[in-house]
Amino acid sequence: KYDERRPLNKTAGSCNIDINCPAGENWDDVKDAVCRIIVNGTEICTGTLLNNTREDGKPYIISASHCYDEWEYAETSVYTFNYESPYCAPLDGDPSNSISGAIMKAQYDDLDFALTELTMVPPPEYHPFYAGWDRQGNLPDSSTSIHHPQGDIKKIAWDSDAAEFSDFNSSYTPNGFVKVKRWEGGVTESGSSGGPLFNAAQSLIGTLTGGAAPCSNPVRDYFSRF
Repeated sequence: KYDERRPLNKTAGSCNIDINCPAGENWDDVKDAVCRIIVNGTEICTGTLLNNTREDGKPYIISASHCYDEWEYAETSVYTFNYESPYCAPLDGDPSNSISGAIMKAQYDDLDFALTELTMVPPPEYHPFYAGWDRQGNLPDSSTSIHHPQGDIKKIAWDSDAAEFSDFNSSYTPNGFVKVKRWEGGVTESGSSGGPLFNAAQSLIGTLTGGAAPCSNPVRDYFSRF
């Protein structure tokens, strides 16, 4: 994190929790919106398949701006769905549910978000889920993130307490971020960048920019406000 992507072939920290463990049992639908992004062939971020007000199935992926050094990198990125252990066990996932290429639709460095449109609609066998979102700007009473730390299989982290609005650093939009003060379970890491923050209604309210949350001290993660 900290505005950082992650090279391939890393393993997430031991405190991370697989999405198909009991902690993720209420997220069976929403988890299918989250994908791993391989950027420029070598580096990793996380993205979310996002619904729109027309609900027409247009395949938008929201992630972090810092994941794409150039707009054109979206065109050569690979978006992998369902990369997760099928059980609550450290089993590798199947990377075959992948789509190559997207078109950059919107990107803003100061708020660190990027919106791309996939070159094809995820087929039914991928079980795509189009996540809902909430732009009202209300602080969540609890927060959950589903992500690919270090590019590893899909994980879940949660904070049972209220988040707060915050700056990230002087290079970014003031008060443009939601700060998770401490995770009760799991954590995020490099490679989780761009991953979603969901409120208790399972609506996306932000995307991960960075933070200081190692397994030994899972505190201070910052999500760009949607």
